[in-house]
Amino acid sequence: MVPHMHLNDHEQYVAQAEHSLAEAVMSGDSARVHELLHPDFREVGQSGRVFDRAGILDDVASRSPKPPYILENLRCVGLSNDIVLATYRAIAATDHGVRVSERSSVWLCNGGTWQLYHHQGTPCPEQ
Repeated sequence: MVPHMHLNDHEQYVAQAEHSLAEAVMSGDSARVHELLHPDFREVGQSGRVFDRAGILDDVASRSPKPPYILENLRCVGLSNDIVLATYRAIAATDHGVRVSERSSVWLCNGGTWQLYHHQGTPCPEQ
């Protein structure tokens, strides 16, 4: 399959929403995170633990603000008119150096509003 060179409107919105979510999570903006996460949101974290929307919101509310992680090689592909898959590499500064992970997100459009439904992060081996 040839990668999409031009994003349609839905794919462009999701690409922007991924960046917005990264900024909101790392800055502690719970209201924005709440807006972007679907009520039935699930995340399989890098640790293998599963989180729901409430768990993510609790984590965001209790975190100290940090710089957002960098989204590298972001690719968005429309799977249908109301589903977009986003994949990317996340690079985050930590107290112990840099953490790199491969990420995938499934975004759903519900009533004209795009929200993140499922997210998974897989750690990359240290280089």
